[in-house]
Amino acid sequence: MWGDIDIVVVKDNIVVAVVSCKLSLHGRFTETLFYGVLFRMWSRTKFVLVTPDAGRGQKGPVWKSEWGTPEKPTKDRMLAESYLEAVYVENLEKFCPKKKPNECTAFGGIVRHLEELPDDIVRWAEEDSKFIYTGNQKTL
Repeated sequence: MWGDIDIVVVKDNIVVAVVSCKLSLHGRFTETLFYGVLFRMWSRTKFVLVTPDAGRGQKGPVWKSEWGTPEKPTKDRMLAESYLEAVYVENLEKFCPKKKPNECTAFGGIVRHLEELPDDIVRWAEEDSKFIYTGNQKTL
């Protein structure tokens, strides 16, 4: 198993996005937020988090989303909204053992399904290419 990793997405020698992959938020979410702030301050690079929604309060029998809902966000969701471009969630049973099939993450706003990430990366790369001169453009 790979565990926590970062993936750097590059197009034409320009970093488009950094994808921080975490198996849990506990103890490592602040690291992701810190780097999200740095990247927002100094570049157009998007910084995103990919993680399963392992749930809050794992000691009890009831699974509760780490992200709350767009209407009633948890502190983690509010922090992510402030410092990250997006959070992509994929709830594999292996990583969410307390979650029952009828329980799900409330997507919306910054919390999105992992399947949306590839299209977002393509869109960001296209947007960035309009603003960044790489010396590869031909003149008329």
